[in-house]
Amino acid sequence: MFPPWKDGRIFNSYDSLPGQDEHEGGCQKEDLDRTSRRDQVRLGILWLVAGVAALVSLMLTLRAYLLPSLYGVCQNPAVRQEWRTLSSDQQLHYIDAVSCLMRQPSAVDPRTSLYDDFIYTHLKAGSYSHYAAAFLAWHRLFIHHYEQTLKSACGFKGQLPYWDWTLDWDDLSSSPVWDVVYGFGGDGSAEGEVVLQNGRCVTDGPFANSIRAYKAIRGEGDHVAHEVSFDPHCLSRGFKNDSLLDTLQSLVSPSSVQEVLAQSNYEAFFEAFETGAHNAIPQFISGDFLSFGAPNDPVFWLHHTQVDRLWWLWQQQEPDTRLKQFGGPTRDFRYTDGGNGSSLQDNLPMAGLFGEQSVAEVMNAENGILCYRY
Repeated sequence: MFPPWKDGRIFNSYDSLPGQDEHEGGCQKEDLDRTSRRDQVRLGILWLVAGVAALVSLMLTLRAYLLPSLYGVCQNPAVRQEWRTLSSDQQLHYIDAVSCLMRQPSAVDPRTSLYDDFIYTHLKAGSYSHYAAAFLAWHRLFIHHYEQTLKSACGFKGQLPYWDWTLDWDDLSSSPVWDVVYGFGGDGSAEGEVVLQNGRCVTDGPFANSIRAYKAIRGEGDHVAHEVSFDPHCLSRGFKNDSLLDTLQSLVSPSSVQEVLAQSNYEAFFEAFETGAHNAIPQFISGDFLSFGAPNDPVFWLHHTQVDRLWWLWQQQEPDTRLKQFGGPTRDFRYTDGGNGSSLQDNLPMAGLFGEQSVAEVMNAENGILCYRY
């Protein structure tokens, strides 16, 4: 099929009509020639715009299906390790870097710290991803920015560690992550007042009596307010010790996690994961962790690195398909009809504080953007 400017009508010669003199015929011919040229230009522009739109669409589609090659595979991906496999010096180095971040000035509010900027981001932008398709991708990018900020702002030389809670599932409160020297301190003080979500001030360990700037307040039922509220308070925890404890611990057992990893498609995987093992840890720890201000607790980062690790393991089972398998609701599926419109081209917002990427750009942890593995 030929473009419109090559059909017979536009290239007709428009000879002088019978009875016209040469001058009149020449003027009409000249006018018609000008009209013809204008039509050609207009149609050419329309075809150009349509061509550009088609090219952009094609590029976005190709980007989604050429993930490993498009973003490159880094030559030496960093290897993230489980907390208890680190040496004592490595553990202290990481803890010192986190403490350092809590002393660096904020880009948002001079009353807060650079560490608090991550809580701000989670409250402002991250809440949209919970119970939605972007949950795993958003947090993968979020913890990547945290890791890079530890390095650039505080000289951290290692990689984000993870807490493999399947190793502690039968007694989460005895995990080495709660060590007061080589960990993050333990439960909130039993004598203190409740600060948030049955949590009381943490009074031991490297973050004892740590003051955090933002607090998320839960509304009625399971709804959580997403507004950012400046509300300084102590870091709080309240380890679960009631009849729900056994249920929560069973959700992070090796057998339960294996059932999640056995899910055959992305949507089934992320929904089973988020509502199961992922949620069990905040419900066990309570306090700040049981809110959208969860990053107030430094253990949040070890927990979500473990979450990312399990997504990575699920992807590695069938990398040819799962490195580009994504979909599901665009919004919280508990309270809305989130639809099924999520795509690899969706943007991952970071509240204007950190670099944003598309979902496609973080699907492969070993690409040139992220460059790590487990």
